Amino acid sequence: MVQLTPLLVLALASVGPSAAAPDPVIAAGSAAPADTTVTVTRGDRLVLQNLSGRVSVETWGRDEVRVVSNGGDEAGVRVDRRTGAVQVRPDRRYEGDRERYVVTVPEWISIDVRGHELDASIRGVNGGVSVRTVEGDVEVSDARGPVSARSVEGTVTVEDVDGPVTAASGDDDIFVRRVRGPVVAQTVDGDVVLDDVSGATVEGGTVDGSIYFSGALASRGEYRLVTHDGDVTVALSPPVSASVVVSTFDGDFESDFAVTMERFAAGKELRFTLGDGGAKLFLEAFDGNIRLRRR
Repeated sequence: MVQLTPLLVLALASVGPSAAAPDPVIAAGSAAPADTTVTVTRGDRLVLQNLSGRVSVETWGRDEVRVVSNGGDEAGVRVDRRTGAVQVRPDRRYEGDRERYVVTVPEWISIDVRGHELDASIRGVNGGVSVRTVEGDVEVSDARGPVSARSVEGTVTVEDVDGPVTAASGDDDIFVRRVRGPVVAQTVDGDVVLDDVSGATVEGGTVDGSIYFSGALASRGEYRLVTHDGDVTVALSPPVSASVVVSTFDGDFESDFAVTMERFAAGKELRFTLGDGGAKLFLEAFDGNIRLRRR
């Protein structure tokens, strides 16, 4: 049985305002027009909260945050400017069914996006990214710093990131590509694709889907790929140095590498060493095939 971590418990906890005094220019919780610009300083955090529709975040060379909503002349947002944080949320008086928000930020800022029916696309942010949505797709690209991207009902895609990545979905696929850092990727009813990943630790898990991994294994790295009803495919470029454990109950194991088995246990558990055995590679498919390929 697949043991999933609490990352798949995707409670959308709200972010409360700071207790510090409000900025004298923008009062706490004040209404702002559909095109709003706020000055920020290094160390500030941007919180986009309770959004619905679609939000696109890009960067520019100014120490300002600009929020543009497509809701028309009367639509807008509410801005809560506090020391260390800028919180932006919809003005409920004029909010439409499917808003579109275009947010432009300095690349150094830390950003936290939360919504219910929300698609989110964030590009170029280097201060750290956290996105949580219930119904919607999440895309994060060209980022540095920690990235956390989670959706209950939506596809999660993380690409071209330097830093640790956490990606989680309840009912859809996860794609993690060209990441330099540790990765944790888990879904329930979807596939997990980890392509060109280089991290000292990688964990991929799904219940009803397949897992694909390609990347470099660190000499003392740990890699764990587990599915219940799906296949596990690992593509590695030789030479490979790893201690490998393969576990399957009702599936086959195939390897492009020469394998000398050190152990065979009930339930089809295989243990063998490739090269000097520097990395630890654990592969499990309860009801599926496991393939070890040359990349």
